[in-house]
This record gives sequence, C-alpha cells and structure tokens, in this order.
Amino acid sequence: MDQVMAFGDNLNDLHMMQVVGHPIAPENARPEILELSETVIGHHKDQSVMAYMEGL
Repeated sequence: MDQVMAFGDNLNDLHMMQVVGHPIAPENARPEILELSETVIGHHKDQSVMAYMEGL
C-alpha cells in the first residue's frame, strides 16, 4: 500500500488515509484527516484533486 495515493476529507476516509502510502487531503478536510495527510491541496470546490493529478 506504500505506493498507493488516496484523497480524503471526512471521517469515513479515516481508515483509508491511515493505510495508504500517500494520504492527500483538501484544505477544508476535517482536522483528523489533515493530521494524517502528507500533502494538503486546495479547497475541494476549486477542483484541487484534478489540478493535483494533472501535475503528476
């Protein structure tokens, strides 16, 4: 799982963010999710996931 990236923002994503190698969250994610994230991207309403993926 260390080569897997996942995007999450709420408590239902907590376990997923704990087990993937690259947890990524938008800036408006719950604090519990932000603490687990290796990368914080822009607000989800700004299409930040798509922008991040295009930059890979």
